[in-house]
Amino acid sequence: EGGWNKSSLPRDNTPVELHGELPIREAGKYVIAFIYKGGRDALPIKGARLYDGEKLVAEDMHDGNAGAPHNTRGNFYHLRVDQEVKDPHLFFIFDCKDARDTRGIINISLEK
Repeated sequence: EGGWNKSSLPRDNTPVELHGELPIREAGKYVIAFIYKGGRDALPIKGARLYDGEKLVAEDMHDGNAGAPHNTRGNFYHLRVDQEVKDPHLFFIFDCKDARDTRGIINISLEK
């Protein structure tokens, strides 16, 4: 999976795991960008948490929005990973409630 849509978003702030092959393995600073592609609503983001197995290794918790150009702010999340991650699990926390008509992509990159 590389994005979100109405059916993948919870109605509460239950953390949602990003499934699929994650490009997070080596130590470094990673940037997660939420890029809005359409829908009536913006995506309200509360934070991102990276686990190695069950151990929390990095997080960035702040309020962000991924929406139309005039409704996007704080949609980049930064994770500092201090050592190799052997069993990565990436979770996002949203605050959608009933405004879930949104879709977009999630881009994960290693800062150079």
